[in-house]
Amino acid sequence: MTGILVWFTGLPASGKTTLAGAVRARLAQQEVPACLLDSDHVRSALWPDLDYGPAARDQFYARLVRLGAFLAEQGLVVLVAATAHRREYRTRARESVAHLIEVHVRTSIETCESRDFKGLYSAARSGEIADLPGLGADYEVPGDPEITASGGRDDQAVDAIVQLVERLTGSTEPQSGASPPPGTVSDRGADPSAVQLESALDLAMSHFEAFAVQAEPTRSVDYIGVFLRAAAFHLKSYRQP
Repeated sequence: MTGILVWFTGLPASGKTTLAGAVRARLAQQEVPACLLDSDHVRSALWPDLDYGPAARDQFYARLVRLGAFLAEQGLVVLVAATAHRREYRTRARESVAHLIEVHVRTSIETCESRDFKGLYSAARSGEIADLPGLGADYEVPGDPEITASGGRDDQAVDAIVQLVERLTGSTEPQSGASPPPGTVSDRGADPSAVQLESALDLAMSHFEAFAVQAEPTRSVDYIGVFLRAAAFHLKSYRQP
């Protein structure tokens, strides 16, 4: 197994995507190629047929782990912003990649509910949603996460995550006379393939979003197959002289 996966877990509206976006921006400054998989965006783009029932959630997280592991194997640092309210989901992710950095975005349920722009908490309290993590469904707090963040705007947590990623990728400055470990992304000029793949995946996701809007909701579509074909197409175009 290869690759690095950073999993941002926490209650709904805890700031997972905000924190993951800050980490991705910092990694871009360090020229470390990374992609962000926001669970809501991935669900709507790849598997819009899955609901939020227990069986569908199990299936969604199994697919999300496989997707994250696949992308990590291509040389990307994969940032996953997803509640994953059961420890089992996160354990499965840890077993699927060489390195998993679990980030617990610790935010009180009162704070999450006060800034719930999606209306999930009000829907749960009115009975429209029966199993929202934190209210109708238990959220299993990580026992020993690599990083604990105080909400989505924790600069110290961003620093700690980036430093850990840099150590694992070897993207920090090597010691005098030392060479970067094989397969790392520390030398952008010598190995641009990871940067190309990141750009290809960004285009592939844009391709997906347009495709998902046009697809009929009940239509059986091999979304992951479409995604991989789109990524391969865009990556091929980047590799052409």
